[in-house]
Amino acid sequence: MKIEFRQPARVDDILTIETKTAVISGARAILLQTIRRGTDVLVEARVECALVDRDGRPRRFRRSGDCCFVHKMLEPEKCCKPV
Repeated sequence: MKIEFRQPARVDDILTIETKTAVISGARAILLQTIRRGTDVLVEARVECALVDRDGRPRRFRRSGDCCFVHKMLEPEKCCKPV
């Protein structure tokens, strides 16, 4: 993760966390996250994720599985069925 902290949040702040998929390639995905309080950006992060099997070895994303990866992380109710 690469994180840039711009401003602190405080107790009772209402925060919005936005996550966008920048890249899905091979066994890696890069997500961009922004945390806001209203229109103020508090935190920006670049998150690199790896898909691994149960033995800890890298596993490539399947084209049909790309949407499942993103939806399971962000919107589980929208996940498509695995192939």
